[in-house]
Amino acid sequence: MSKRKASKDVRSLFEDVSDLNYLFLQLQLQYKVDLHERHSVIIFDEVQLCPMARQAIKALVADHRYDYIETGSLISIKKNVKDILIPSEEGYFESL
Repeated sequence: MSKRKASKDVRSLFEDVSDLNYLFLQLQLQYKVDLHERHSVIIFDEVQLCPMARQAIKALVADHRYDYIETGSLISIKKNVKDILIPSEEGYFESL
């Protein structure tokens, strides 16, 4: 899949993650990909630009369908946490 900036429509999907079937269907349609349970990884690149996606990680991980990788600038991530719940599932890895 090619890398591109998430549209406003995609970012808005994370405002309500109560229907994960809908969320995953929309992601597949928007990015023209097929997600395969337990065989696909969803990458949130520059996650600090969409704090609600970062907050949704807890629900996404608990769902167990896919694995997730978040990337982004730690400086920006620390600045963009106002009004969101930081997921306890997050781990930090330093780049080499």
